[in-house]
Amino acid sequence: MAIRLWKRGELIKDVAETVGVSPQAVSGWIKKYKLGGLAALKAKKRGPEAGQTRRLTPEQEKELQRLITDKAPDQLKLDYALWTRKAVMELIEQETGIRMPIRTVGEYLKRWGVYPPEARETSL
Repeated sequence: MAIRLWKRGELIKDVAETVGVSPQAVSGWIKKYKLGGLAALKAKKRGPEAGQTRRLTPEQEKELQRLITDKAPDQLKLDYALWTRKAVMELIEQETGIRMPIRTVGEYLKRWGVYPPEARETSL
């Protein structure tokens, strides 16, 4: 709408008032329009790419999944009989040196399709 009004000859300040934004915003839109046409004005996905903010590398994730699958916590010198989020949290720190909040550990386990006993109990 702003570009149409501007192309009709409206002043930037009037266009801004009509569409309810600042003149600087309209100027920015016009600049983008001049450089790339209407395609340059399409909304883009914001925020980080999926997986971009993960703290563990894919290699670390694979190794941790292997350990959780192949070993019991006590075999890895952890004070647990079963895998719990807390046990996995300690394993992550032991193996990678990364301290991670228990909630984040739960997100990794969910992503891996692994549900420790305390998660299954609360979902019943």
